[in-house]
Amino acid sequence: MMTLTKQILISCVVFLLIGTPCVLRAESLDQLTIERGKFFCEWAQTSAPAGNPKPLSFCRDSAPRPQNIDEQMANWWGYWYQQDGDAAAHLQTKFNNEWGIASHPDSKTPPAELVSEKLCMRFARTHSTEDRTEIKRRKLLTAAEWALVDAQRVRVGMSEIALRCSFGEPDSVNRTVVTAGSQKQYVYGSSYVYVQNGHVTAFQDSR
Repeated sequence: MMTLTKQILISCVVFLLIGTPCVLRAESLDQLTIERGKFFCEWAQTSAPAGNPKPLSFCRDSAPRPQNIDEQMANWWGYWYQQDGDAAAHLQTKFNNEWGIASHPDSKTPPAELVSEKLCMRFARTHSTEDRTEIKRRKLLTAAEWALVDAQRVRVGMSEIALRCSFGEPDSVNRTVVTAGSQKQYVYGSSYVYVQNGHVTAFQDSR
């Protein structure tokens, strides 16, 4: 999955190569920092432990400066790392995961407006009740496939859409033409899932 930050940076490189200034892309990065800061303020109140003395004054600012957001968040995280590095790393991973979900381009789209493939991939990230209800309304999965999806597992014979609901968006999809038609290879890190005619035919991982 390509994040908004990666998209902005890649666009910036392209614009620079053709000699066009990248001012708008810098503004986009500032806006992303502001959105991340707003999310962090809400997250810190509800999900982070109390007792951090480092100020987060940007949370009360109606127009915070991106530099202030970065500096204050760095100081806030620094305090927790000084107290307990392992616990702080776990906490920061939790924040990054939740911010990744909240900042995804499809995060605010109503379930009924998403095509089934994107609906399933979002459900794999969030497991939201609304997305589950819409998937059931469309009858995309069998009862047996629901059991696999809820356990985030894959099995030979499951449908391609069930794979998307279970494992989410792949790192890449490779297509190979074979005698019986075309075969897809879904890449999820070090795991590979093979799909033909809309169903999983094989899978492998590094274990």
